[in-house]
Formats: sequence, C-alpha cells, structure tokens
Amino acid sequence: MVRIREKARTIGEKIFQQGNAETIEVLSANDGDLLFTSGESDSFLYDIAAFLGSVSTPISSSLGLGKPRYMVVEDENGYVVVMIDEIFIIGFRCKEGVDPDTVANSGIKAMQPDTTQKKDKPQDVAMTKEFRLLMSKLKQINLLMEEFSGDQDRKPWLDVIERKLEDFRGKKKLIEHLEIQNFNLSVTDSIEDIAESEVNEVSKVLIDSLCRLAIQKLGPDDAKQKVHTVIQKMGFIARKKG
Repeated sequence: MVRIREKARTIGEKIFQQGNAETIEVLSANDGDLLFTSGESDSFLYDIAAFLGSVSTPISSSLGLGKPRYMVVEDENGYVVVMIDEIFIIGFRCKEGVDPDTVANSGIKAMQPDTTQKKDKPQDVAMTKEFRLLMSKLKQINLLMEEFSGDQDRKPWLDVIERKLEDFRGKKKLIEHLEIQNFNLSVTDSIEDIAESEVNEVSKVLIDSLCRLAIQKLGPDDAKQKVHTVIQKMGFIARKKG
C-alpha cells in the first residue's frame, strides 16, 4: 500500500505542478480510498470521481463503448476531469479559463510510466530461472485467492498477503518489488539478482497463510478441494504452454 501511495503522489504532483488544476485528488480504483490530494478542498471533486470510477466500466460495457480515457463534468464552479485506470481514479478541478481537454491530456502523460532510469537495465532478466519461478509462485497465490474467495469479497485474503509482506519488509529484497494491484499480487518492475531461496521462502509463507485462513473459513475439506482445483489449473496451464 505504501508503494501505491507513492505512485499516487508522484502522478498527482506531476499534474498539479503544471498549473492547470485548482485541486487534484487521486483515489484507489479498488476501494475509493483517497491516496493523495493537493489544492483547495473540494467535496464535489471527490464525490464525482468516486462515483464515475465505480460506474464507468459497467456503463461503457453495457453500451458497447470502449474504455473512456477521461470524462469531463461541469458544475457551477467550472470543469472537473476524471481519469480512470486499473489502479487509480484521478479527479482534478480545472482552473478558470483552462480547457479541460488540455488538463486531461497532461494527466494522461503524467500517468505514463517513466522508463528513462531503466533503459540500462538488462532486458533478459525476466528470462532467468529465478524470475520464472517467482511468476509461477505469484500465479499460484493469485489462483488460491480466486478459488478461496469465490464470489465473495477478496479483501480478507488480500489483507493476509499485505500483513505478511509487511512482516518481510526490510528483511527480504524481493518484497520491495511486489505489490497488490487489481486484486492480485504482482511484480512492480524488473528484479536483478533475485535469489531462488528467497522466492521459495516468501511464497511458502504467503501460501501457508492463505491455506490456514481457508481452513478457518471454509473447513478442511472445502479448502483441500479448492487447493486441488488450483493444482489442476496450474497443470493445465503448464501443459498448454508446452
């Protein structure tokens, strides 16, 4: 969560520093939590950003429209622009006389990842045995959360993962490259010198914690069956790739 807030601040400050917005607020696309704000207090901005963030996908899907890059709303105080991606909902109040499309385009640029500092990193790091192991473990963890939660809220399972990651923080280098995005555990960037033993140790703790919670919530028989389903899915994926 700390890494997500840092990204929210970076994006928010980039947009605000361009001088076209009176207020900017960055929300979590997952739960609407306010991650960053700058400028004058504006309750309408938060309310409309949270609302549009929750309804944009189902509405655009039902109408057969593509995913909107941004939306513009006008009230008695001027224009509000709302941008949505898989991680953030970004709302900003335009300054008087500023074209909202201009502010939106500056926001789109701010949301694009800065890769200038990573050009010298080796591009084949993802092909190492250790990285492939990590991706396999993350797949297992995400499938377990999917099976255990079923049609219910995934938050209890994500909370377990987040707590265990915090326990490892500062002790294992790998943790600095992991984060929860769009209800899944994922890698934030390329990792150099990743240790196989570290991947195994961290993933074992995460998987064991999920399984213990599953036994508490679902009972041992149900939990065992869902683990077996994940094993089958992993086997199917492996055969298909081969």
